[in-house]
Amino acid sequence: MTLGKVLAGLVAIAVAMVVLKALQDRPADPQEVKEAMAAEMDTLRTEADKRHPNLAKSEALQAVAAERASAQLAQQTGDKRALTAASLFYGFYFVNTRARPEYCRSHGVDLAPFAKAFDAVHAAERDRARALLLRNGTDPETLYPLMRDQLGVTVAQDMQDTAKGIQGSAADACRVLNEHAAQFAATLVLPPEVRQALMQ
Repeated sequence: MTLGKVLAGLVAIAVAMVVLKALQDRPADPQEVKEAMAAEMDTLRTEADKRHPNLAKSEALQAVAAERASAQLAQQTGDKRALTAASLFYGFYFVNTRARPEYCRSHGVDLAPFAKAFDAVHAAERDRARALLLRNGTDPETLYPLMRDQLGVTVAQDMQDTAKGIQGSAADACRVLNEHAAQFAATLVLPPEVRQALMQ
């Protein structure tokens, strides 16, 4: 079984796309942003289930989200494109450094080895995304509270699919991430067009 089959690592792109849209449409009230995100995620999950019925739910969501991210970036240029990529990166980053560790902690596993490895592998992207968002007046730390609920739902599905893939429990899936932290951290990468838009 390949690492990619064990863990669908880009599911957070879906959440990041939704938070970006919600912030653009409803920037004032955090509760409205969360409600808009929940509704949009439901729509995205329904589309993923319809378009990819033979894939695990997290893989189907990942496929649809990657397609949407590519389409969105293709319509943008310059600073707007880079800012979109930075927002997408932070969804990807927070799912692996915050939401996934929170999930694993609830199953009795400290995911710090994986989270640290992921952070180290993606340090250049993190620094670039942070600088872009700060320059635009957005502290990346303000995004996580808006994303947290949906990232939690997304991670739970992803980890259930991972546990099923390894024929183990949720805790087993968390332990596998720690046991192969460097491999997973290196394998989980942004779609090429997102990374290019971020790092250019």
